[in-house]
This record gives sequence, C-alpha cells and structure tokens, in this order.
Amino acid sequence: MSEYRTTKHFEEICESMWNGNWTQAANEVVEYGFWENDLLIAYDEAFPDECIGDNSIRVLRGLVTLAQMAASIRHEDVCDFRPCLRCKEYGMPLFKGESCSKCKEKAAIT
Repeated sequence: MSEYRTTKHFEEICESMWNGNWTQAANEVVEYGFWENDLLIAYDEAFPDECIGDNSIRVLRGLVTLAQMAASIRHEDVCDFRPCLRCKEYGMPLFKGESCSKCKEKAAIT
C-alpha cells in the first residue's frame, strides 16, 4: 500500500519548489495526494516554531501557488505557469495578465 502525504513527500515538494521546478513540484503535490489544507498542515509540522517573516511568507506563497497549479492539473485546466521570458525571472510563476516583479511588464509569456 502506498503512503500519502508523508514528511518525506513534503520535503521533496519543497525541494522542487525551491529549485524553481514548479511543474515538477505541482505534479508531486498531485502524485502524493496533497490538497491545499494538507500543504499547510505539513508546513506547520515541518516548521512549528517558524516566526512569520520574509522566508516563511515566501514559502507560504509558494505553497498557495502549488495548490493552484495542482488544482489545475487535477481539473485539467490550462493555466500558464511559465516565468517571464523577457527578463528570465524565475521567481513566482506568472499567470496570464500578471506583471513580472522584475521587469514590470505584463506577463511576458508565450
């Protein structure tokens, strides 16, 4: 029987996310059976004494993005989660119509 939503799975998801492999991380979220609330619970368990600061906010924003991407994969929605091609910014993935945080252009994605 396969295990779902383990600490090791959560660590793999975070590793993929931190390395900028957003699609891989989202696929891992789906494969390992994480849902939005599961990601938050896993975060709380992994970082129980974490103060809310820049790093924790960045991780939480990333987890929210992964939850959206996983929902898209699960529901076969087509969303554009590519980085800005104009400046090659690999921060948070962009949706169509969003502005790139680096070059301030509307999602330069094709």
